[in-house]
Amino acid sequence: MLLSSSPELLSNQNVPKMRRPVKKALEDLGVELFLGQRIKKDMLPPAAYQEHQFGTVSLETDQGVVIESDARLFCIGMSPTVDLMTDSNCLEDQTTSNSTTSNKHGAIKVKDNFQLLAKTSNTHTHYDNSYYDSVFVIGDASNHPNPKLAYWGMEQGKHLGKALADSILYGKEVKPYMGPSTEALMVPLGPNGGISQLPLFGGMIVGNFLTKMIKSKTLFVDMFRKQLLRADDA
Repeated sequence: MLLSSSPELLSNQNVPKMRRPVKKALEDLGVELFLGQRIKKDMLPPAAYQEHQFGTVSLETDQGVVIESDARLFCIGMSPTVDLMTDSNCLEDQTTSNSTTSNKHGAIKVKDNFQLLAKTSNTHTHYDNSYYDSVFVIGDASNHPNPKLAYWGMEQGKHLGKALADSILYGKEVKPYMGPSTEALMVPLGPNGGISQLPLFGGMIVGNFLTKMIKSKTLFVDMFRKQLLRADDA
């Protein structure tokens, strides 16, 4: 079974075409869906949501649905790792951040070219990047609107690496990173299938065969292992 506080699946991803096919695929696999519901606050201590749990318990949702659970796997969003940023003016306030995080602050604020966006002080509304001209942030730690996925993080690194080289060697301005106009997402449902959206024609939805061939068989483990081995050799 799957329990989500959102009334829709994949609500934090810009993939509206995928939601109905993924819902149907899960139901076809016999997965019970409890959408738009949360476990009652007094059913589990706050620390319980920090790790997966095993053992039979009876839980009740805020809509009065009782669930008998043998194991609980918590997927409660992304918490950006921003410990290196000690200037709170460079961090999103958690109340305005879109990220699901237990940190006091959200992601690191950046311009559209990944350069740090720093407020001069808490009492000023204008921004001055002169102190942070050489600081850039990519990936999950930034609040850049690009999807928070490993593939796009690597693409950001490629873009920024070339842009910084051009800036250093030729004095060129570091160009903004536009990212994909259509989000790509692959949702494996076991090793033999799943649902994916490819960044083609405004979002092409494909099913078991292509999802299996692209991701489900290995979950990209082989690809990342090769990349890590190449990094070690370097």
